[in-house]
Amino acid sequence: MHRVLGRLALATMFLTVAGAFVTAHATEDDLSGGVFVVHHPADVGFTEPPEGWCPFYNENLSIDCCAHQNPRIDVDSGQGAVWFVLSAWEEEKRFCGFAFGLANHPAWIFGFSTWGYCCPAAECLEIPIASWPNPLEGTAVVRGGMEDAWYGNFVPVY
Repeated sequence: MHRVLGRLALATMFLTVAGAFVTAHATEDDLSGGVFVVHHPADVGFTEPPEGWCPFYNENLSIDCCAHQNPRIDVDSGQGAVWFVLSAWEEEKRFCGFAFGLANHPAWIFGFSTWGYCCPAAECLEIPIASWPNPLEGTAVVRGGMEDAWYGNFVPVY
């Protein structure tokens, strides 16, 4: 009887320890599994806020889940629209840079008049490809260190 209870206790302890490794969350610096989410806040006109688009987004328009994402831009011809590129994971992350690009699409479908990155501190470095933001072009943006890195989930980066 004592052997059976001892084996049962050992098996329970093993399963508890093994389960802890399986359910452990990734660290805030493990960027695997992330995606870029394109989000168009509905009913936002194209008039630059005094504080800039990125602070305005953080204060007034931020989303916290994919269910709140609006990836469509339905506007009449000649009317401006605003959309954001967000970095998203299942939990908050810290990162010092990102890169993304646009797929091949007819350039006449959507023209860009202004664009720019969201920098969490005073200085970021953008390295765009030749004629960014045209189709099949991309850009990369980096920060110098982790002390002023991007942090969070559904973080506006562009």
